[in-house]
Amino acid sequence: MTVGPGEVLMRASPCKPSFEPRTTLVTGPRAVDQSGLSLIELIIGLSLGLVMVLAMGYLYVHGRQGYRLNDNLARIQENARIALETIGRDVRMTGFIACSSLNHTQPRVLAQTPPSPLTAGGLLSAADSLSGVDTGASGTWAGIPASLSHVPGTDVLLVARASEQIWVIEAAMAHAGAVLTVGHADIGLQTNDLVVVSDCMHTADLFRASTVATSGGTTTIGHDATANVSANLSRDYPAGSRLGAFQIWQYFVARDTSGQIALYRRPLHRPATPQADWVVADGIADLQIHYGVDADGDGRVEAFRTATQVTTAGAWARVIALRVTLVLAGPDDHQVASPQTLVYRDDDGDGELEAKTMPDRRLYQMFSTTISLRNRSA
Repeated sequence: MTVGPGEVLMRASPCKPSFEPRTTLVTGPRAVDQSGLSLIELIIGLSLGLVMVLAMGYLYVHGRQGYRLNDNLARIQENARIALETIGRDVRMTGFIACSSLNHTQPRVLAQTPPSPLTAGGLLSAADSLSGVDTGASGTWAGIPASLSHVPGTDVLLVARASEQIWVIEAAMAHAGAVLTVGHADIGLQTNDLVVVSDCMHTADLFRASTVATSGGTTTIGHDATANVSANLSRDYPAGSRLGAFQIWQYFVARDTSGQIALYRRPLHRPATPQADWVVADGIADLQIHYGVDADGDGRVEAFRTATQVTTAGAWARVIALRVTLVLAGPDDHQVASPQTLVYRDDDGDGELEAKTMPDRRLYQMFSTTISLRNRSA
């Protein structure tokens, strides 16, 4: 470059730029490239999640089914235990009359309008203390109370006996029409209850309590003609004689108005007892009873017969054992894959058991026991 006279060459200073640089402030991390899931990865993830959900659902459903099955089984076994224990207690006591049995002493029935099988003015025999009704394969029982529906094909059983709770007469009767005195304040008797009294030898009476009065620590039981065919007993019972309530129980299987099936124990000796108190156990689908007959009196059962066969042979006094078979159903349906078939019925009494298919897919179980009659020994 040529510089003329008087001109000064001016140079830009290298330390000061001729422009202001743009400054960018970076306050976050350095950005990096990101990408989403592919379709295949998404499908695989959803499939794994679905498998886990299905597995958990399977475990829950089968666990619940197993719980319901076990619960049904537990209920069946508990109801069977209660039913068989109750029937067994009554059957073993059949024919018991305070301190003797009907094989040795036949009480005179004094009670007015007594329940069947008692007859006012007659004698209570061993044959009267046990009876049954066989309805065959599908028959019904006409004696069912109006509020219940008898389950077709199920048997009916009647037992008569004195209560296990027997009281000792403390004071001798002054005469045959005097009250009976027991040295306890509460003996469980009510007015109009059936009562049996025995001298533990050869005399016994079955009367209806006209009065039951408690005073101090004693109870007196009256037996006047307002409730009995005679106010006088067969004798003036001495101190040490025995007295107790007389009970008549009727067993049957029925359906109530709501459709529930149960085993009922009807107290014929106390007809005013509420029907709800008759129920022994729920879920009883069938009751079959066969009677062991001692035809020759040797104390051994020759054959088990149906109630119809025993009635035809007039052999109720020779029955010394009962074979009771119960079929119970669980409360829940659809517990088994298909309706069960159980082999337990002998409707024709030939000793050969026949099969019966259950009506639904509930869980069913059969229970059977043989019960000896203690008071039928020679």
